[in-house]
Amino acid sequence: MDSFTSLVLEAESNFLQANPDEPAVPLEEPIRVALIDDGIDITRLKHKHNKEQSFCNRDGNVAPYYISSFGHGPAMASQIYRICPRAQLYVLKLDDHLHGGKRQIEPLSAAQAICEAVAKDVHIISMPWTIPRPDDSRTREILEAAISEARQKKILMFCSASDGGPIEDTGFPWAAAKSNIFRIGAATDKGMANPDVGTTEESDHKYLEVWTIFEEYISNMSHTTDEMIDQIANLGDELCRNI
Repeated sequence: MDSFTSLVLEAESNFLQANPDEPAVPLEEPIRVALIDDGIDITRLKHKHNKEQSFCNRDGNVAPYYISSFGHGPAMASQIYRICPRAQLYVLKLDDHLHGGKRQIEPLSAAQAICEAVAKDVHIISMPWTIPRPDDSRTREILEAAISEARQKKILMFCSASDGGPIEDTGFPWAAAKSNIFRIGAATDKGMANPDVGTTEESDHKYLEVWTIFEEYISNMSHTTDEMIDQIANLGDELCRNI
């Protein structure tokens, strides 16, 4: 992934150097991504993020956004910047804790974070987790309303598939907007669904060997500007056709 990021930035730099008189085509606006997870580690993150907010409400143990609870958020932030180095990242920290040796997320904090992401007018909401369907009807309605608001704003939403095995997945946020959330499940190196992924609908997931596609393009990537731009465009096209 680091190689892919370098290629994208190198192609951009080469194009500007090779065409000094060509007016730059400015983006209408930068890509804004809300990362709703367990915080980040600002001492290790190479890129500057834009906004942050914590929704942790633990008495006597309130960790700020820049202290990750479990180390998952920093890994996700790094991956986001690797794919889109120019992204503006908004870090929204969930209220989470350990229970029975497993990470538990408070649904209301998830709803608050989603609402905050919508208020920030982001283009993408990354929710790399899944939680059980809230038993409390009021809590469930609040979370469903937050997800619905993001859907109505046409924000691209990504979440994780559950790891409960091949059973019907009723976890949130996916279950609240099945046709409007990209649900990402683990895959084997053969491009098959990981046995732990919680779904009984094979058609719901399309697994592909993403890294194999990246590796093939990177190993054959030209170093001339025009050819690099064409190859990167072709790479994006192939990935889209396989998703």
